[in-house]
Amino acid sequence: MTISRGLVILVMGVLSLLAADRKVHDWKTGSVEDAAIQKENLGSRTAGSATAGGYGGFGTAAGQASTMNISRTWYGTVIKGDDYGFMVACPMRQVRHLLKLPDLIPPTVTIHGPIKYALEKEGKFFIEDEDGREWKMSVLKKMAIPPPALAK
Repeated sequence: MTISRGLVILVMGVLSLLAADRKVHDWKTGSVEDAAIQKENLGSRTAGSATAGGYGGFGTAAGQASTMNISRTWYGTVIKGDDYGFMVACPMRQVRHLLKLPDLIPPTVTIHGPIKYALEKEGKFFIEDEDGREWKMSVLKKMAIPPPALAK
């Protein structure tokens, strides 16, 4: 009985550490200007197997090789904030068939719709999609948005 109590205390301690480690982002609201999905070819990998045998001075050999193309699918979007625009991208998440969802899922966003984003001091960029999922993005470009011209 004490082992299970100790295990519960250990699990509670680990969970509290994980919860304390999760950083609360300073979310801002911007708009999605554009979005795209692009597949990047990373090359190929060849794997093979061979068998050899022989009897009485005669040998036999057999082999089989297969080549697999390796690629990564990227999701990119342009986000317009108050002072800056950002071109950001992330690799699309792999989802296993346990949930019977498609293999690759992008963030759920609406073009010209609102989006929550956060830019941290360390250069980390996060978005929160319409389903409430948080995505860590890489900033490809940061663009200054010029102030609107003063009306005369």
